[in-house]
Amino acid sequence: MKTTIIIPTLNAHEPWFLKAVASCAFADEIIITRKDGLTNAVNDAAIQASGDYIAVLPDDDYFLPEINEAIKNIDGDIWHFPCRHQIEDGEISAELFDVSPGITKEENLRQNRVHGSSFIKKNVFRFLGGYQGDICMDAHLWNRALTMGSKFVYYPGPCVVFRWNKHSMLQCRAGHHG
Repeated sequence: MKTTIIIPTLNAHEPWFLKAVASCAFADEIIITRKDGLTNAVNDAAIQASGDYIAVLPDDDYFLPEINEAIKNIDGDIWHFPCRHQIEDGEISAELFDVSPGITKEENLRQNRVHGSSFIKKNVFRFLGGYQGDICMDAHLWNRALTMGSKFVYYPGPCVVFRWNKHSMLQCRAGHHG
């Protein structure tokens, strides 16, 4: 089983970008996109990817060392694990951003609960049409997967840190702007 990590970036800000790339050392392949239109950039990278599974890691997020053990157990069509939030000032929240196996399409669409801390089989990603929204963390992709009956596997522990940016399109759409 081979993994590809896609890191979409428009404005790579060190040290975030360097931390993101360094955290992907476990991956068989890393593809860094550097063009406008993050959705199209990810879809193009998915076509080029050589991995059986792909994951999208925004350039200001990073994998935790626990990913090294967790990746050995990857299974199913979509392999999801909870993540930790890092507040903009750098503090990591104790609260997990998580999903339960019983998530509904409506809840996912409203809160974008299944997100980029997921590995998805490349052929499933392509079969589902890839990302189709105008933001890179596309809840609609995961809803299509839920509708198609894709096998979701839930890993119990966090393996990624999601940097909370209250001004991001994702947070504004989810109603978490402040």
